[in-house]
Parts: sequence; structure tokens; C-alpha cells
Amino acid sequence: MQIRTAPNLGNYLVFVASCELVGLALKRIIEIFLLVSTVPGLSILSAQDNVVHNSQSFSLKTHFAQIKDEFNYGLVFYGMNLNLGYSFISTSDGKTFSYTPELGFGANFNKGVGAALLFQPIDLFYGLNVNESIIRPLTIGPYFSTNYKWQMYPELQSGKMFWFTSLEAGPRFMATIPFRNKLFKVVVANSIAGWTSRPQPATETTFYSREFSDFVRNAHSDLKFGSYNLFNHTNMEIEWINAKDKKLSASYEFEYVGYYKNPDFSYVVHALNLTWKIGKKKQNRI
Repeated sequence: MQIRTAPNLGNYLVFVASCELVGLALKRIIEIFLLVSTVPGLSILSAQDNVVHNSQSFSLKTHFAQIKDEFNYGLVFYGMNLNLGYSFISTSDGKTFSYTPELGFGANFNKGVGAALLFQPIDLFYGLNVNESIIRPLTIGPYFSTNYKWQMYPELQSGKMFWFTSLEAGPRFMATIPFRNKLFKVVVANSIAGWTSRPQPATETTFYSREFSDFVRNAHSDLKFGSYNLFNHTNMEIEWINAKDKKLSASYEFEYVGYYKNPDFSYVVHALNLTWKIGKKKQNRI
């Protein structure tokens, strides 16, 4: 028989306050970029364009992952995840806005089999063009992302749930490089600061739950704010686009996540992705 305790109101209030602080931080970052872009002599926008370009796409991502968790005896597990991503991109007046959520699951192996679940419900980017080139645009701006990674190792840890959460913000750079009849798009992002959550030894229990509320509550428990002294999240993607047919593209992606407090956690991914554009639309601004 499972004995459930009442939800910790204090943890819930901390989580709500943390979300509000993250929102304010992201708002300030965007305001700074907008201010810089409108100061005379410092404007980094390209020529004005009254046309709004919107595009949507779906991606199938094959992640080859390496996970090391000191909670799990410091063992390194290797495996593969399959992720499904969606992307909405809107460009106008030398500005780019994007929203790219992602969901994935997979298995990893070492001493037994482990299960992995990944969820990125929010990934927002607002960038400004820093050159006037139409052929080789370079876009720089802030991003805000929420990342959840859950792992379970039933053969080693019974039903215990492991996780790493990051609610983060940082800079993102996007560049397009033409080569013959092809285009190469390079995207690099790195976290600067954010809130993280990891399991605590004090949370040991004699039962394990798989209810949806447990996944949500655990992933937002004991949130800590920090920068490079606490964690780092780096992501780089190189996308190959056929200039004659831009509906299908392929890319290589590298991702690194490191959590540096005891017990530390590291997550490294090499991914091969396929992306299909499902819609592209132009509309004149009023």
C-alpha cells in the first residue's frame, strides 16, 4: 500500500516565484536587445522589409546519447533516443522569432537497461540581423528554454526516478553559408544562467510512483539558480539545405549538458536529424 504525503506548499510557492523571475529575466534581455537596435549609430538591423515570412517544419532526430549520473554509481550509460521536434519561424524587418518544442524517448545500456524521457516544451528565440547581407545573414539574440530529462534504471535502482531540469537563458547565433547549390545553416547556443533541479538524497522513499503529477513535481523541486558555477548547456547544429528544394534538409547536432554540484551529472549527444518544411507563407505588414 502506498502512503502519499500532502504536497509541499513551500516548494510549490518557490516554483511559482522562480517561473515569474525567469519570465522577468527573459523580458529584460529582450528589452536590452531592442534598445541597442534603436540607438542611432548602433543599429544592427538590415533594411526594412514590409513582408513577414512565416515557416513551419517537423524534425525527426536520432540522438546517440551518453549519460553519466553520480546518483547511479557514476556509471556511464550509452543509448539512442528518438525525438520529434516542431519549429515555427517568423522573420521581418531584420528580426527573427522562433518557437521550437521537442519531445523524445529512448533506452540506454550498461549494467542493465535504462529508460529516458526528454521534453522541451518551451524554446523561444528573438534575434536581430547584424549584417545587411541577404545571401549570408547572421542573426544574434537571446533565447529562453525549459528542458526536462528523466531517467530510470529499473535493474539497478528499482523504480527510483532520476531527472535533470534547466530553465535557462543565453545567447544564440544563427548564420547561413552558401556553397554551390547548397546552403549550410549553423546555429550555436550556450546557457548563461538559469534554474536547475536534481534529485536529493533526502527524498528517498520506500515506494515509487509513475503518476504524471510526480514527474511534474519532482522536476520542479529544490530549484537552484546559478550560472557556469552550477551548470552549462551547449548546443550546436549544422544543417544542410538544398538550395533548389528547401523542403527537406539534414543536419548534425551536438549537445552537452553538465551539472557541477555533487552529485554531478553529464549528458552528451551526437544527433542526425531530418527536417521537413510543412508550410511557408508571406504576408504584407499593415
